[in-house]
Amino acid sequence: MPVTRSTHIAGQNDRPRNSVAGRFTAAPVLALTAWSLLGCYTYVPVAGTPVSGTPMIGDGRVVLTEAGTAAMAGPLGPNVREIDGIILRATADSVVMTVAQTTTASRERFTSTGVTVAIARPLVQDISARTFSRKRSLTFGGAVLAILSVAFSTITAASASGTGDGGGSIQP
Repeated sequence: MPVTRSTHIAGQNDRPRNSVAGRFTAAPVLALTAWSLLGCYTYVPVAGTPVSGTPMIGDGRVVLTEAGTAAMAGPLGPNVREIDGIILRATADSVVMTVAQTTTASRERFTSTGVTVAIARPLVQDISARTFSRKRSLTFGGAVLAILSVAFSTITAASASGTGDGGGSIQP
């Protein structure tokens, strides 16, 4: 009887289980990494607020005085202390902005429908510009990366330890 040689052809089921588990964890890891790179923003006070005739256009925040909080109760609601939105124009007389969000003195936040308001300058305590914060973004990105690496190593360790056949059953 002739001796035949058996050759094993690698198939799809011959892959280690941890590579299959890695494939399913890649999508959430990539999504969270991309989300963390969006960045963090901070509000920086505008030194020497613009003089008359010089527009300040862009995202910003206006902090109202106590008199400003009382005066803006009609168009914005009661107890509004901070207004976030797009500053259309800031002159020596007034600040005109489209409101995106308001914050009350008790730190409650409300989203606005985009109403445009003109605020007299004596009612304004502070004007801040919204700017990208590299430090906050890097800190946040590092924290997300650390959490993802711990989660990935935990998933990898769990899938590597579960490569057995799950135990046998007792035969009678």
